[in-house]
Amino acid sequence: MYRRHFVQHLMATVAGGGVCTPAFRSLFELVQKGQANPHFFLFAFANGGWDITQVFESDKEGLPTVDVPTGQRTQFGQTVNDTFWDDPAGRPAVTQFFQDFGDRSAIINGIYQRTVSHSLGRELMMTGKLGENAADWPTQIAARRAVDKLLPHLAMSGPSFTGSLGGIATSGSSFNRLVSPDGYSAGETQDNVMENYLSSVLDELAVEAGEHGFADGRINELEDGYNRFEDIKAAGDSLNISGNGFTEQALSAITAFQNGLSVTATVRLPGGYDTHGDNDMRQGQNFQNSFMGLNTIVTELANRAGTTGTGSMLDQTTVCLVSEFARTPKLNGNNGKDHWPTTSCIVVGGGIDGGRVLGASDDSQNAVNVDFTTGLPDPDNGIELNTAHLGAALLALAGVDPAEVLPGVPVFSPLLDLGA
Repeated sequence: MYRRHFVQHLMATVAGGGVCTPAFRSLFELVQKGQANPHFFLFAFANGGWDITQVFESDKEGLPTVDVPTGQRTQFGQTVNDTFWDDPAGRPAVTQFFQDFGDRSAIINGIYQRTVSHSLGRELMMTGKLGENAADWPTQIAARRAVDKLLPHLAMSGPSFTGSLGGIATSGSSFNRLVSPDGYSAGETQDNVMENYLSSVLDELAVEAGEHGFADGRINELEDGYNRFEDIKAAGDSLNISGNGFTEQALSAITAFQNGLSVTATVRLPGGYDTHGDNDMRQGQNFQNSFMGLNTIVTELANRAGTTGTGSMLDQTTVCLVSEFARTPKLNGNNGKDHWPTTSCIVVGGGIDGGRVLGASDDSQNAVNVDFTTGLPDPDNGIELNTAHLGAALLALAGVDPAEVLPGVPVFSPLLDLGA
């Protein structure tokens, strides 16, 4: 499946499962075996709260309780229920994405967010907690899997919650100030002079350290520090971390992954999704613009060789599109939709059991309990799906024990491809 996508896009433009269940043990053992094969995470955030009936919740047509935009249900997965809400005329980029990458994508519906506050919704979606100064998923992953990297987590745009792990996250602006303070950029002559000078100083310090009986380890630390400076310079020459726009930032993040600089990044999707007026037109345009960028990014991941093995960067990278909450089922008097706590997300790429729709909401767009073994709705015996369950799954995929971050929270394992 992965090889087919790599070839297909080569010429393109650019359970009730807790942490102790057998499914989790299989997953964690799998990830531990693959620790030498790094896994990357790109989080893309739709700011403002998206209308899930535009793409994700495709089963609401004809209901008097829910207003949906123009479109039709279109199957992208293996069952008749694995569908998205399709409008090729209004959102052709969405159609193109599911045609090309539907089998690498999982839609998760019926996520109960508990809040209709923008700030609290962002915190819950990215950390699974409220008021605990918790670090977000990408920061947690980077802190445990990439402390040796130059820029473990790139918080380029969108919400960022670093908690007590602030040293792990690097913003685009702070990185550029580091490699080019106050906008100064040395020319080739000045750069060569500085490099020769620093190299000679390093040699002198190493000799002096040896004469004073310092251990080899201390001398190596000195050399490592110099090499780190050289790495920062090289990164500054090759990356524009604060590039303009979602697509440019995401592509810079992918390059940082491939170059061994980072393992996680957060970027903001284009547009503002807080549509209290003119909902259908504005949301439709936002989804069109976001999926245009997503098509470019996922195609690029499919085209680039992975950092290890024979797969592509898409096999090593998980892309998560999320928003802080959703919109109300019905339009208001301004043809807008207000804030609503039951939302959806889409996850794409490596480690994901794709071509599936998991979870659901009912005819009033309220969350339905989910079977954590199958991922399918189970109103009577299922579990209420929330953001902590999704975060636990992503942590497990990254090789992080979710119990360290979310004690007692079940892993939503149906999202993950345990046989990958």
